[in-house]
Amino acid sequence: MRLHEVAANGFQIVIALLLEIEGLILYSFYMKRDDRLDYEDYYDGYDEYDEYEDPQPYFLSARDLIFYCLAFMTPAATTLIYGGAQAAAHGALAGSYVVALVLIFLTMLSYRRLGRAFHEGGSVFSYAGQGIHRRAGLFTGWAATLFYVTIASAFFMIGAETATTMAKVLPYTFWFVLIAAVSGVLVLLGQRISSLAVTVIVLGVVGITAIYILVCLMAAGKGAGPDEVSTGSAFAGKDAGFGTVMSGAAIACLSFLGFDSATTLTGETDSPKRDTGKAMAVACVCAAALFCFQALSSAIIMPDYEGLASAPFIAMSEIAGVAGGVPMQTLLSLSVIMASLGVGIAAITAASRMLGIMVNETPMGGSRGAHSSDRGLLSDLLPETGTAPLNVIIAFAVAVAIAFLIPGKDFVLAFDLARFAGMMCFMIVNAAALIYFWFKRHDSVYSRSLIIPAAGFLASLWAWISIDPHSFSIGSVCALVGVIIIAALFLYERLTLGPAPVDIRDEDNAA
Repeated sequence: MRLHEVAANGFQIVIALLLEIEGLILYSFYMKRDDRLDYEDYYDGYDEYDEYEDPQPYFLSARDLIFYCLAFMTPAATTLIYGGAQAAAHGALAGSYVVALVLIFLTMLSYRRLGRAFHEGGSVFSYAGQGIHRRAGLFTGWAATLFYVTIASAFFMIGAETATTMAKVLPYTFWFVLIAAVSGVLVLLGQRISSLAVTVIVLGVVGITAIYILVCLMAAGKGAGPDEVSTGSAFAGKDAGFGTVMSGAAIACLSFLGFDSATTLTGETDSPKRDTGKAMAVACVCAAALFCFQALSSAIIMPDYEGLASAPFIAMSEIAGVAGGVPMQTLLSLSVIMASLGVGIAAITAASRMLGIMVNETPMGGSRGAHSSDRGLLSDLLPETGTAPLNVIIAFAVAVAIAFLIPGKDFVLAFDLARFAGMMCFMIVNAAALIYFWFKRHDSVYSRSLIIPAAGFLASLWAWISIDPHSFSIGSVCALVGVIIIAALFLYERLTLGPAPVDIRDEDNAA
């Protein structure tokens, strides 16, 4: 073949590729436009326009859900609570994390079984609503939303405080606004972008945690820690008993809160019945391994737990300085800032989804599972991203407001409020599993229908009542507000709409 023929053929191929690219661009343009006439003029043969009206740009996989759960169960939480938890456990925090995993795993099994039964609705709202009663579902949704916004507030404050310590040139307010604003904007940009951001952040935090563990072990091998400390003593402590291990486990349970965030995303999950339970189980086991090794390696370097109580929030940073110097301390602080951003994204996402679910289930919000613009502002979706912008803005604004209303930037109070709400959700979900499978479905398998949910309820109750009394009082006031709101909705429903219709599924279960 001659040279000019080769050039001509190559030119034709290039022209064909350009035309294909142009066609794809035009196709994408018309697919994204919310104009039915232009869309039908472009492609009259397409008869599935009704599916386009409910935009769903990205379906989450099990991997995406795992990273969302890990964003809540971040290893940075251990960095923050290590000093106080290790002192409470008398040096046996690694063992306390194992106990906490067992206790949390009981509740996770209740979540998993309810998720398989109600995978179409999803979320603790549906689990409690269909397992116990619709108004119990509303209260649980209120508690879950409280947990999401308070945990976001806590990490916004933590990230800003850590960034201010690292870069003292810029004030606390600047870092707070930056971390909070970036979290909110990434959620508004849609599930595809926010999922990618969460994945990158979680991988970064896990990588820094792995470096920290490795540096501590290498430093211990070079004689940085006391010679008499062994792996066994660092795991179980020197004078720790059952009571101290359980005290540490009560604090360690805080690190596992948020694994249930995957349930709020069932409407955006590719296969919720299969992937949601799998993601929660894998995330819990991976997080527990990280927490345990992180606490174990820290205890090898500094086994004296009595001195940690005086500086509980910077204890791990001091250990990082002993093991790896200033570079390791800087990396650990960076992981806290990254984790603050990841928790902010995941928490605002979960809170906005929960808000949308609850609004669509109230008498003023439309029918079950509705997500269309004719049911109110809180159900409007952006066609380009599939997100409900007003829900995201409300969740973001409440999280920021809580952070500014808490006196003295006391993120410990925000943590305790989050634990109050999270453990309350755990108790209700375990009760829902017990009531639905044992009393309504009459499942004769005692272990899964009676023993596991009852044990999960008692474990959650124990962790719930061990919260600081001051935080418990404030959390009780927040819970009372939820009860008042639900009572007002009930009165509105009865006075305006009349008695609630009988659920056919309840009649079938009764039969």
